[in-house]
Amino acid sequence: MTATLEVAPPTDGLYAARVSWAARLLGTPWTLAGLLVAVGTAIRIPQLFHSLNGSHAFRQTQTALVARNYAERGIDLLHTPLSVFGKGSDVPMEFPLVQAVAAVLVKLGLSADVAMRLVGLASFQVAALLLFALALRWHGRRVAVIAIVLLQFVPYTMLWGAASLIEFPAVALALAMVLFVDHWFAGGRWWWLAAGAVSGWLAFLVKVTTTPAFVLLLGVSGLAVIVQRGLRQSWRRVVVGGAVAVVPGLAMVAAWTRYADHVKAGNPLTVFLVSSELGDWNFGTVGQRLDITSYATIWARITDEIAGPYALTLFAGLAFAALGPALVDRVRGLGWAGAMVVAPFLFFNLYVHHSYYLCAIVPAVVMLAALGIDGLVGLARDRSRRVVLAGAVLLFVLVNSAISPLGRNDIKEWHEDARAPGAVHVISTYTEPGAKLILIGCDWDPVLPYLTHRDAVMFRGKDGRAYWDQAGDATEYGWLYACKDDADPKPYLPPGATATPSGQKALWRVSHAG
Repeated sequence: MTATLEVAPPTDGLYAARVSWAARLLGTPWTLAGLLVAVGTAIRIPQLFHSLNGSHAFRQTQTALVARNYAERGIDLLHTPLSVFGKGSDVPMEFPLVQAVAAVLVKLGLSADVAMRLVGLASFQVAALLLFALALRWHGRRVAVIAIVLLQFVPYTMLWGAASLIEFPAVALALAMVLFVDHWFAGGRWWWLAAGAVSGWLAFLVKVTTTPAFVLLLGVSGLAVIVQRGLRQSWRRVVVGGAVAVVPGLAMVAAWTRYADHVKAGNPLTVFLVSSELGDWNFGTVGQRLDITSYATIWARITDEIAGPYALTLFAGLAFAALGPALVDRVRGLGWAGAMVVAPFLFFNLYVHHSYYLCAIVPAVVMLAALGIDGLVGLARDRSRRVVLAGAVLLFVLVNSAISPLGRNDIKEWHEDARAPGAVHVISTYTEPGAKLILIGCDWDPVLPYLTHRDAVMFRGKDGRAYWDQAGDATEYGWLYACKDDADPKPYLPPGATATPSGQKALWRVSHAG
């Protein structure tokens, strides 16, 4: 007698339904985007607990210092408490909305470092999802997936995606403006325009230097709608949408700049920061624009840290965009190339000196690269080969970027925490908590005041007398630290004060007469 094993058939209907539902879920572009964002977030979580003494520590600590002061002293968006120019120093730069949001997190128990990095990371991922939505709308699923992979994992965003900066909050707001107003251009209801306009106004206020690329993209969006629907049917929506999103934002920036200049002009130590004094610093000089090495500096960051070797992906993207089958595709594709160029062209010196300014154009760079990769992938005959080819090209770009000189530094800093300067240990150990410092020879770098949690007055030149003549109680400043070994404390001391060595290198005890 032969025994037989009977296997009961599965409950076919329920089983098939579950498999089909799971396949549909995993096959949707938004599910894939969510998974990529989740992975990108998870690998950046350890970075939230890193010190702010890394790349461009000056700017990262400047941003976090305002957030911490807001948390400790109260939030007032009309004042920017940057405590490096003396007691109660108010130094409005951009509208401090991002710092105020981080201050709420500080009040809830987070450190200012973590709070600012968390706001930066959340904004970066919101920007990623908005870029994905815009790419789906303009270019389709494959381009959108390629773009979000690049945005999540290129070395540049591995470094800056969770930084203590206002860059990606501004990028997210500007992308929201473009996406929402694009819906309005195409016939959407009034709330698309309202949401896009508010996003645009806030983007201008949070960081006006971020907006040129996205204003150009807004124009590209309107032009594409006109190409698709005709001028007669679309021009009113395009004009109204563009005007409502942009003009009030520019007016708000002009009003804020005038107010901020008035405040900074009231302190002799911050007069150099009024907008009329920063023309060359913001826009660059003619000589600088004629210097090829300045362009090479910006180009190296784009190729090493974002686009990959020799910018092959960008050249491919430019070619496929220019040769697109439909005029609307060519308009949108070339629009990303224009967006990549316009902001560095306007604010040339800022892009030469500050690598983090590329945050404003990184969406345009990855989109143009994605168009190039998509065009190459589209040359394959069948779908499976296209998937393999896309994966291979993405791997090539990411690996080569990660091993490039600049990319290696980005990955190293993403992985490793930066050590604090030795001066932080000296000041924190040998001055009492809450002590107020006179800092000389340090320019006006907020790193030491922030990392030591001390208020300071920082002198850039021998301008101490002008400040002390109008300062309040100078006797509160009991310590002086010199960042340069040969710095002489005397020109920077309040009237009647003397400085004696403390026994620690560069640290002086300040005594006041009477």
